[in-house]
Amino acid sequence: MVTAAGLLAISVTIPLMARLSDRFGRKPLLAGSSLAMAILGYPCFQLISHGSVAAASLGAVLLAVAFAGHAGVIQVALTALFPTRVRYSAYSIGFSITTALFGGAAPLLMTYLIDRTGDTSVPSYAVVLTALITFVTTLALKETSGRPLRDS
Repeated sequence: MVTAAGLLAISVTIPLMARLSDRFGRKPLLAGSSLAMAILGYPCFQLISHGSVAAASLGAVLLAVAFAGHAGVIQVALTALFPTRVRYSAYSIGFSITTALFGGAAPLLMTYLIDRTGDTSVPSYAVVLTALITFVTTLALKETSGRPLRDS
């Protein structure tokens, strides 16, 4: 039920966030989403682990809505970083390697860190840390929305 609530929320909000990025730009949406994730990460994980389905659903929905700003924009923002000649190869190689390394290893790493520290909030710290890294990185991005993509 909790997963379904989060998936429904993100499914509805991703297109809305993508539309907002067309209107206001990719950079503001990425920055806002990363700040929202940094602010909501810890409290939402506390809600999720509270023991109540309603609280856990609320936590999952809030995180999903915050993350939708990222999910609705990041693919376009990243592909726009590369010239047309190498765009899809460069993007897909970078995306695939980082997803395999970080996405694939994250559950193992979180389990290990929880075991070593005894702190079940470790995943929320990871969310906050990666959100802050995303925010700082976003500040260095050039806004490409509404501009022609580079040819070479």
